[in-house]
Amino acid sequence: MPLKPANDRLLLTLAALAVTGHLGACASSEGGPGGLPALPSLAAAPKIELPKVAPGNATTAPGTATEVYTRVSRGVLTCWFGANGSLKGAYIYFGEAEPPSKGGKAQIDVRTRDKDAADPRSLKAFSVDILPSPEGTRVEVENFKLDPALGERLRADIFRWSAEEEGCGEAPVTAGWTAAPALTTTTNKVKPAAKP
Repeated sequence: MPLKPANDRLLLTLAALAVTGHLGACASSEGGPGGLPALPSLAAAPKIELPKVAPGNATTAPGTATEVYTRVSRGVLTCWFGANGSLKGAYIYFGEAEPPSKGGKAQIDVRTRDKDAADPRSLKAFSVDILPSPEGTRVEVENFKLDPALGERLRADIFRWSAEEEGCGEAPVTAGWTAAPALTTTTNKVKPAAKP
């Protein structure tokens, strides 16, 4: 699993501390190398837990993060929040993405609609993280508050859209998923009447 840039910096810092701490332990009791005081050992450092994604809740998708975000957002807005969408009314769509020049990292949240809260997008119910990676684009999903059966259906939709498949799952393709074919009109040319 590729690490996020913040985690990379943290791991590099911890590695540097480990090396420095090892050198400090080898130094005399009067100080570390060059007369610097020895650093405390790495064993005293707090243990850092990296975020874990449950097995089956992540996939690698073809294309850039921006392309995957576009496909997934189109599916979410058409199938889940469209005219006949199962989440319309009770939930709110919230999506944000970095520009492609910054990597295109994106997140899509399905939030519960709470009319009594100061911010109606108060509680995150389902989340999709779209992350650039060397192998393609990593897509991670997490269900916070939805019924497990619904969460599984949404996960399957996300992975299908990520893999460049269209449609709204088990139901027939929702109108509006693809552009309607252009209307072609034919005009009947009327021949001018013959001159007498």
